[in-house]
Amino acid sequence: MSTQTTHSGGTISGASLYVAGYEKNAQGYRVAVLWKNGVVQCLCNGGSDSEASSVFVAGNDVYVAGYEENVHGNGMATVWKNGLATHLTSGGTVAAAYSVFVAGNDVYVAGFETNAQGNRVAMLWKNGSCQRLSDGSSDAGAESVWVLTRTEGFLGTF
Repeated sequence: MSTQTTHSGGTISGASLYVAGYEKNAQGYRVAVLWKNGVVQCLCNGGSDSEASSVFVAGNDVYVAGYEENVHGNGMATVWKNGLATHLTSGGTVAAAYSVFVAGNDVYVAGFETNAQGNRVAMLWKNGSCQRLSDGSSDAGAESVWVLTRTEGFLGTF
């Protein structure tokens, strides 16, 4: 399939290595892919540009963050769970997801969405609901998300 291959983010889970990225197809489109132990899985149909930026494994579920262009050429921030896409934005403006993190039942995604003035607004999505991290007066983007949960008790002196 590929004339060009790029990887962006990866993780190791158990004995498996997962890498997110894209491969360029014969039509010249970037196609979001996930490699598991070197075996490629296409996340899109290859009819428009898409890229995968980050992968997170939670139990038996594999989450990938990236974008998929719509028919108007606008990237839609996307998270794939086990290969099934969920668009976090409508595609009315350009957007992308760069990082995904799962904590318990919550899925966090960092990225950006372009506002009406054409500026990128840093975004954080939690379970599909968005929170603007920047005011949109100039370009910004969130490139990584990580969540610390405190479930252990601490005992000691300071």
